[in-house]
Amino acid sequence: MTDSSYTNAVDNGSYTRFASDSAGYGIAQWTSSGRKKNLLNFAKSSGKSIGDLEMQCAFLIKELNGDYNKSCGTPLKSVKSVREASDIILKKFERPAN
Repeated sequence: MTDSSYTNAVDNGSYTRFASDSAGYGIAQWTSSGRKKNLLNFAKSSGKSIGDLEMQCAFLIKELNGDYNKSCGTPLKSVKSVREASDIILKKFERPAN
């Protein structure tokens, strides 16, 4: 499946495993089932494609400021360096396995 056909299949409902397929998607490479489900629901409620960049940016901001990431969004507002900001995103938002 190409990126475009994957996006189209999710948007039109013919691919139903989006939230559970463990494939990173979008500008934040959303991977976990809960976050991908929230992304899909946000896109649907906005009337947008999951591939829509503006929708993804709005969802990312919502995540950073929402209950999921209070430990991330607030500290980002007072960083003093790019390194400090990138460390917050890495450790508190992306949370890689290693």
